Amino acid sequence: MKKLSLHLWEKKKHIRTLGIGEMQISSNPKEIIVTHSLGSCLGLSLYDPVSCIGGMIHCKLPSSDKDINFAKPAMSVEDGIPFLYQKLIKLGAEKSRLQVKLAGACVSDNKNDCFKIGERNYDVAKNILKQLNLKITSEDCGNNIPRTLYLFMKDGRSLIRSFCNTKEL
Repeated sequence: MKKLSLHLWEKKKHIRTLGIGEMQISSNPKEIIVTHSLGSCLGLSLYDPVSCIGGMIHCKLPSSDKDINFAKPAMSVEDGIPFLYQKLIKLGAEKSRLQVKLAGACVSDNKNDCFKIGERNYDVAKNILKQLNLKITSEDCGNNIPRTLYLFMKDGRSLIRSFCNTKEL
């Protein structure tokens, strides 16, 4: 992985961090949206480069539990992606311009892992995006590598940080 300098420590007041099952939306060019520890979870960002409207979700599960997701729609890939998409469109993002970036969805090394959460998160995301007629712009998914995903609202640039390496997504 190519090393890039983030200089995030200089802009901490403009960083919006989201946790598991959370979503952030912004149109402030000074902001950076970030989510950490994407293991089997899936991080997804949508960004319109013309309106500079974008957002990110950190989904834990592939499908929804209606009792939990009523309060946190971004908890599941199944509910989170359409929810984020609808919010961005309402704010003025244009579907045809949306950049779709995925990160996480790690695959377990454990051969006895019957849940396969990372793989299922990724498969459900691909299906939901296909239903919405959205194409994946770039991704860094799979393997057994935890990741941090950054979305720079100024220009839609995304970075992936894994261990001590950072690369553009």
